[in-house]
Amino acid sequence: MTTALDWCAWHKGGHAEVRLIHIDYRGPGPDTPVPRSACPPCRWEHNLVPLAYPAFGEQPRTTGTMT
Repeated sequence: MTTALDWCAWHKGGHAEVRLIHIDYRGPGPDTPVPRSACPPCRWEHNLVPLAYPAFGEQPRTTGTMT
C-alpha cells in the first residue's frame, strides 16, 4: 500500500499529514490563490495553527505562564 504525500511549504518536502495553514494571493495572476500547508513537525516547530479548527493536541505551544 502506498501513501500519497502532500507538500509541506515549510520544510519543502512531502508528508502524509499536511494541513492548510494560510493562502497567499500572489500567484501568477491577480487574485490567484497559493495554498501553504505544513506537516505536524513543522507546525510544532514554527508554532503554526491550521486554518480549520485544530485537532485536539495541535494547539501551538505558548511561552511563559498564563495568568
